[in-house]
Amino acid sequence: MRTNGPYNYGYYEGWSSINDTFDIYVLLILLVVAISISGVFSRENESNMVSIILSSRNGVKKLSKAKIIASGLYIVLLSLIMILILTIPNLCFYGTSGWDFPVQILNTKILYSWNLLDLYLIRIAISLVTALSFGSLCLFLSSITKKTYIVNVISMLFIIASFLLPDVRNRLFVQIAMLLPLQLNGVLYYSYISYSLFGKIFNIYQIGPVINVLIMILLSLIAALYFRKQELK
Repeated sequence: MRTNGPYNYGYYEGWSSINDTFDIYVLLILLVVAISISGVFSRENESNMVSIILSSRNGVKKLSKAKIIASGLYIVLLSLIMILILTIPNLCFYGTSGWDFPVQILNTKILYSWNLLDLYLIRIAISLVTALSFGSLCLFLSSITKKTYIVNVISMLFIIASFLLPDVRNRLFVQIAMLLPLQLNGVLYYSYISYSLFGKIFNIYQIGPVINVLIMILLSLIAALYFRKQELK
């Protein structure tokens, strides 16, 4: 696989600075999500208020749905605010020049036919999807543990474990590991990770978001069902 040239080069410091610090902001987003979402289902159990809430009219049907929707909106708003905090100062200080330069200006080995603005928008989309996916994991844990501190501990361990993945050269391991939220948000565009499905080849940026959306839907549904079933007993 190769990209088409030749390429134009010039000043692009604003977009480079955003790209270099994007990972830190994504990590902060996930940490805040882990702390703030962990008690969505468990706090009612800890305060013994859940039986009162669920005994109200339509409480069982509406409460879990409202919690999941509110959590999703909170995660999206949090992510966008954090990204704006990253973006606005950099572009105001360095300027917006270079948005249309190819990503090969960062490294000539990159095989994606994007410009710097494309890369920025793609990373925003990936960060939103993975934050929602990670949030659904926190919701799931909150529904089954009934203890907020346990959800906090497991969520933090999940984030830490993402940094401690062994450097295994096995293709299958790499394909699976790179779908995790922190890995998917990393600089995976420096290499080309591909997946063969239904006789076609897809890259990580085509498969990763789909997998994380499916995880988000599945874990959210399980969390809601488990919460309703458990509290109705």
